[in-house]
Amino acid sequence: MYADSAAEVLKRRKEFLAKWKLKCRGVAESLEEAGERLFTLETATMFFWALMASGQIIMRRVEGWKTLQEPPINLDLDQAA
Repeated sequence: MYADSAAEVLKRRKEFLAKWKLKCRGVAESLEEAGERLFTLETATMFFWALMASGQIIMRRVEGWKTLQEPPINLDLDQAA
């Protein structure tokens, strides 16, 4: 579910729960039991994308399993940074 504000999230969540109460009460009860924990991904996702946009996280595409030709060199943490 997408929303621009917290108030809109609450409104859409109520509508979503009302819809599922009619279709399957067990699903609605499970969603209500999860409560706020179920919808915490919205802020975590926005934070993740903000970090990616700032360049603090770099995503790489990896094609299957790859092995290194040589074992990695063990460096102290200070030297690696």
